[in-house]
Amino acid sequence: MRNITFIFLIIILTFQIIFSKCLFSTENVLKPQKTNLEIIQDLSTKILDSVLDTFSKSITDTINYSFIPSTNSWVIDHTVSRRLKESTNKIIKTNNFDEKKFSIELGISNINVGYDNIHREKIFGSKKGNRTIKVDLSIKVSKDNELLLVKNHIEKYSDTIFVDSINELENTNIPITCGKLSEAPLTERLIIPAVIVTSIGVIVYLFFTIRK
Repeated sequence: MRNITFIFLIIILTFQIIFSKCLFSTENVLKPQKTNLEIIQDLSTKILDSVLDTFSKSITDTINYSFIPSTNSWVIDHTVSRRLKESTNKIIKTNNFDEKKFSIELGISNINVGYDNIHREKIFGSKKGNRTIKVDLSIKVSKDNELLLVKNHIEKYSDTIFVDSINELENTNIPITCGKLSEAPLTERLIIPAVIVTSIGVIVYLFFTIRK
């Protein structure tokens, strides 16, 4: 009886070692990541910086700035206007525009957050996925009553996140920071139950075989 128990314990230990090395992911922490809102604001300021770099020689001592009002404009407006003031050290006017001065008007065309390629590095590892955030702003630049630029500018950001951390990355009070999570592949959803059932079956079979 002791020999049977000893052999059974060896079998269990062997399965545990195999599972821990081949099925479970040892990596459970990614580097601290920015929230979706922070990334949206970063991409928006990146778009602004691109415009300012393009027209650096046309910027006057006073800049007319406006952001087209929309449901989500407040998410970006304050961040962009602050960036504009810090990077140019100019007087920023948001009303009573002087049409001879450098003017920039921004607006939200589209902001999208998405999660795809949901997967596990190992069968029982934590779920990971790709996060992609896209910011599309409309831009209109003018000076001396002349249009210098009218276009849409898109900036994208991608990284890898743990699916379990999505609630921390999103802000449910700001819908544009929330994205749709794609489903894990069907094969993955079938493999895990199959592995569990098969493993239990093998252990039970070996246990009763040894007893005989």
